[in-house]
Amino acid sequence: MAVWYEIMDQGTANMVGDFATEEEALRLVARYVAAHGRAAVAKWALARDGERDEDFLLVAAGEALAERARVTDTAAAD
Repeated sequence: MAVWYEIMDQGTANMVGDFATEEEALRLVARYVAAHGRAAVAKWALARDGERDEDFLLVAAGEALAERARVTDTAAAD
């Protein structure tokens, strides 16, 4: 079963990007926050998706997404 991760801007309904892994997606969020601040991702949402409707899962959005990216980025640096 194929699974992928998508970041959507809920304010504009545009896809920011799709990624093979959650870690790849979170690295992008971490870099974006570092460049533009946490408020820049306030309307972003990260979801896991797949071939079946039941594969969809909202992983994190807004402040929770920024924090998840920070924690993941910090752990990767260690």
